[in-house]
Amino acid sequence: HNSESSHVVDGLEPEDDLWEEDEDTHEEFGKMPTISSERLASHVDTMFTKLTEDMERAAAVYGDGSFFARNFETYDAEVQELGKLSEKEARAQLQRYALRCHVNEREKDQLHKRNRELSDAVEVLRIHIMRTQVNVLDQARRIAKQATDGLSDLQQTSSKEIMKLKQKHALSLAQSNTLQNQLKQTSAQLEAKKEELKEANKHLDMLRFERDSLQNHSDQLDQKLEQNDARVHDLQSRLDAKEDALAVARAEIATRDQEIRELREKLKHVEDASELRVRRREMEITKQMDHYLEETKAVDAERERLAKIKIMELQKQLKLIDSQLEEAERRALAAEEKVADYEENLVQYRGQMEGEALRAITNGYRNALSAIPSSRSGAAMDRLFPMRSSSYGENIEPPLDPCVKPNSARNSRGKIPSRSDIVSSRADASRHRRKK
Repeated sequence: HNSESSHVVDGLEPEDDLWEEDEDTHEEFGKMPTISSERLASHVDTMFTKLTEDMERAAAVYGDGSFFARNFETYDAEVQELGKLSEKEARAQLQRYALRCHVNEREKDQLHKRNRELSDAVEVLRIHIMRTQVNVLDQARRIAKQATDGLSDLQQTSSKEIMKLKQKHALSLAQSNTLQNQLKQTSAQLEAKKEELKEANKHLDMLRFERDSLQNHSDQLDQKLEQNDARVHDLQSRLDAKEDALAVARAEIATRDQEIRELREKLKHVEDASELRVRRREMEITKQMDHYLEETKAVDAERERLAKIKIMELQKQLKLIDSQLEEAERRALAAEEKVADYEENLVQYRGQMEGEALRAITNGYRNALSAIPSSRSGAAMDRLFPMRSSSYGENIEPPLDPCVKPNSARNSRGKIPSRSDIVSSRADASRHRRKK
């Protein structure tokens, strides 16, 4: 509670650097009477912004106060309303309100201080506006006086020159041409002076317009000051209402403290009763757990027996599968041996098959020719089969097949594995599968 209150109080303290800067600006207002109106307006906006932030921070600390602002008609109704809240919520509600009461006094002093500073700033602004108006009017008077003095001097000099010209004209007619030329020059200068006078009049009109605009601006500032006075008055009335509510809340806090003490005693009795019920429930749960452990042990024993039976059946099935695998491996090895033997003796087998085919063809032709009388002679047979062997029972070497390469070419590409290598690789593969 103390740490929270100190933290909030530190947050409500005014920003000393900013307020020191405002005091420096007060001194600047006294030293610099020609400060611009835009800068004054910015300073006023800054002050009101700070005041608004302070009011928002105070509202955040006070809160809505909906609970303690209620008017309970009877003591029982108050107890019932507080009983709706939990102990934690009631304690938090009371701590927040105590914190608001603690901060209220300091915040009120700070608001009074800032109100006085704002009033001083408004007074300084009013004095500055009056000084600026006086300075503008003085400058306008000086400019108008300079213009009138110049015109009067010009009139006097021009009148003197005219008198001199008249005297010179009366004295000498011979100098009439020169006097006329001088008169023309003087008239031209007079026209120039008249133009300068017109420009001075225009400048005077502009100064009057600036004076009117400054007067309007000062009127607007007066209206803003009146509005600020009204806002300050409203803030003062709100502050008085907060102080009245604070006094009422303090009385309510005293009653709430008594209620909280009574509720704590009731809570202690309820906790004792609940602890007794919890102990009884723990004993019942312990008994139920013992019974459940006995039933669980019996179920585990039955499951273990069934698992052993299933394991024995699976072992028998594995033995049967191993025997089947060995038989299949033996068959595969026999087939591989046959394939290897066929690959090694492929040329010999091919020659035998081609010789048998040629013998069958020769016998067929011989049988066909034997039916013809003129073809029984040996010359006809020699003409028909010039390359035949002397004995039909001999093995005929078949011609070389262009598609089949000799053994030397085949050995040049890679060595063909022998039958023993194939058998050993198959045995290693079968042992590896058994291990898996």
